[in-house]
Amino acid sequence: CKKDGLQMKKILVVFTGGTIGSRTQGRIINVDRQQSHALLTQYVQKYGETANFLPVQPLQLLSENITYSTWNTLCAYLFSIDLQAFDGVIITHGSDTLSYTAALVSFLLRHTPVPVILTAADRPLEDEKSNGLENFKAAVDFITNAGLKGVFVSYRDKQEKQAMYLASRLCQADPYLDVFTPFGGAPFGYIEHGAFVLDKNPCNPKPEELCVRQKPVFMQPPVFTTPVLMVQSYPNIQYDLFSVQNAKAVLLYLYHSATACTQGEEATCVLPFIERCHRQKTVVYGASFKRRQASGLYATEHALLQAGVVPLFNISPEAAYTKLCIAYNQNETEPGRLMDQTLFFETLPER
Repeated sequence: CKKDGLQMKKILVVFTGGTIGSRTQGRIINVDRQQSHALLTQYVQKYGETANFLPVQPLQLLSENITYSTWNTLCAYLFSIDLQAFDGVIITHGSDTLSYTAALVSFLLRHTPVPVILTAADRPLEDEKSNGLENFKAAVDFITNAGLKGVFVSYRDKQEKQAMYLASRLCQADPYLDVFTPFGGAPFGYIEHGAFVLDKNPCNPKPEELCVRQKPVFMQPPVFTTPVLMVQSYPNIQYDLFSVQNAKAVLLYLYHSATACTQGEEATCVLPFIERCHRQKTVVYGASFKRRQASGLYATEHALLQAGVVPLFNISPEAAYTKLCIAYNQNETEPGRLMDQTLFFETLPER
């Protein structure tokens, strides 16, 4: 996968806003178009002109404000890029929904011939404690030195190490520590002294797997209009409060044992909710199931399958939800067939 030559790498930098593109005015943090380009200024001032950066800004918002409309704008832009014209792409993003956009980009650009890296910051760049510049530098180092293609996330972990995550396995940040974790427990690797070091956890794909040429999933970007409902399990959940009138698909994100409440009062039992979905022609998916064999299941897990829940195996809530959103907002592949495919390492091996 490595490219030869000593010429500076040509890197497309796609600014979308977020904390990394924000500044503090008074007591309020908000996006500022000038702050996006301040990132490149800070980088050159500290590390020199190590790459040829081409900056663009198709979006400018705090990532918690992302909607289907925003995804449509981003997807249309990503499909317009000639990826072969660059040595790598860096997408700066807000941290709140980074794990969702990372999954989205990993599925749509699974065929990328160059590394595409999303990154973010925990504080605005003007704050000396911000990790934004170092996260960005790690992305540049990966593009420059790793010799791998695919879609990744660069973000400092709780041990202050510059972690590189597979974009389809990033889970939401811890709300207290503001750090991310990978689904399955292991990052793809780390940037150490400018070089990429692979984490050899058996859950991770081997580097040669990333070098395999992948076909694009779609010839055209999906256009998001059809909502997908995600319902996460918790005690005393009231399923009768959820309307599925406009949803073509529902994701039940289950307890870690692939279970949900299947007995007791009708409002808190998931089975009547599943039946209501089926009456309205809404497909119900469940995640994350651990194993495909029918034996050794909890009674509640078995009841979900008997009720017609479509199982998704060993996948994070962010990847499962985003994949469903794509599946039900495109016209090139039957949604069920698309959900059965592994697009970019989002499905972990069975334990």
